[in-house]
Amino acid sequence: MQDKLSQFFTSGQIKLLLNPTQMMTRWTKEDIATAISLRSVSPKAYRYLRKTKQLPYQDIATAMSTLRKWIADFNIDEGILKD
Repeated sequence: MQDKLSQFFTSGQIKLLLNPTQMMTRWTKEDIATAISLRSVSPKAYRYLRKTKQLPYQDIATAMSTLRKWIADFNIDEGILKD
């Protein structure tokens, strides 16, 4: 079952899906990056998925300060980026 779920969800999300009574989880960098990506692409979609609980991001989503803190610590060089 985890193999199928891992195609769509991160490990932190899978833990919450398989243990619905679990109140909190330690979010991985992947979980937070996914939340930041979704939020940056569409804040409305992010809020909708959080509200309808189609994304198991209750802890992260309600604490936007967590996302802001991670974004504030993100450093990128100025100019054109090359591989």
